[in-house]
Formats: sequence, C-alpha cells, structure tokens
Amino acid sequence: MQCNVGDKKIGVAQAASLLASPDAEERSRAWDGIQAAWHDNEEAAAAILNSISGWRLELNRRRAAAAGKPVHYLDTALHQNRMTKKSLDAMMTAVDEAKTVGQRALRLQARALGKKQLHPSDLMAPPPATEDAASLEVPFPQGIDLVAEAVSTVDTSVGDFVKMMADRQWIEGREGNKKAPGAYCTGFAKSRHPRVYLSAYSGSFQHVSTLAHELGQ
Repeated sequence: MQCNVGDKKIGVAQAASLLASPDAEERSRAWDGIQAAWHDNEEAAAAILNSISGWRLELNRRRAAAAGKPVHYLDTALHQNRMTKKSLDAMMTAVDEAKTVGQRALRLQARALGKKQLHPSDLMAPPPATEDAASLEVPFPQGIDLVAEAVSTVDTSVGDFVKMMADRQWIEGREGNKKAPGAYCTGFAKSRHPRVYLSAYSGSFQHVSTLAHELGQ
C-alpha cells in the first residue's frame, strides 16, 4: 500500500518513518497521507479483521465442545505467551494505575514542542533541536552501540549478542517503498539463527527504542 505525502507517492512504511521528522509540517503531511491510504482500504481491512476474529471465536467454540467445558477467548493467547491470567491482570492493573503518568508525559511533550495539545502526528516527534536538527539523528552503528551499552549493564553477554547481530548483518532496516510498517523478531527453526526486521531505520530515537525492543525478543 502506498500513500501521497505532499507531491510524492511513497510506501506506507516510508511515510511512517516521517512521523519522527523534526519538521511538524512534514509529520502532519505523512499522517494525513497514511490516514487517506487506510481510508481507501478500510472495507478490506475491516473484512480481514472480522474474519480473523470470527475464526478465533469458532476455534474456541469447537475446543470448548471437545473439552466439555467453556474456553475463554484469552486462553490460547495466554498459553502461547506462557502467562497466567493473574499475571495479565496484574500487568493491566499497573498500566491503569500509571495512566496519569502517561498523560502528564504527553502534556510535557506538547509544552516542549510549543503546542497546547499534541496532534497524533506529534507522538513520535524528536525533542526540539537546540542546534542543527541533524544532530538529533542517530546513525545505525551508533544506535547499535547505544543499545549494546545499555543492555551490557544487565549482562555483558547480552551486549555481545547485539554486536553479533549487527556484525553478521542479521538486522534488516533499510527503507523500501514496498515494505509494510512495523518491526518484528523472528528466526530459523532448524539453525535457530535470529533475525530482526524493521520497516525502516531513519536514525530517530524512536527507532533506536524499537531496535532495542526487537533485539530483546
């Protein structure tokens, strides 16, 4: 899927990377382009989501019939993630209790950007530049070093793992107009070699955070 950002037609992943631009107008144009692209495909997207949900509900219904007892819609997800319902409830309670902290952070972010209220396109905006905006960019090698240094404080072997992933080129984060937005960690079942994929690494602090998250999987 592609979208129009200003006078350019680019991939949605490329447009999403512009949401971390220091230029508020560029972020706004990217946001509007992404929303318009999804609007054109909203019926297909809704049908896909409904089909996936319907399949899950039917699978649970059949499992319940086979087991002779009710099956909760969360049971499969909890089992796959090796988590108990009690742990999930504790996590959600913690999130709810920290809600005011998150709201305060967003208000402070708006103030730092000189706005009364944040627009959705501002959520991944970098901090205001004191000098050249380019100084806020984190090249990929430097991003790897930041992540490796941070996780090494927990265990040096984790930092070594991050370096190994970069050295073996097992991280793919190049821009492409056919790529879908997002990031994930996967691996090969036989060799058990991990791989990390990012829709695009543009050098923003948001992408450094995403890189750290995926390498931690």
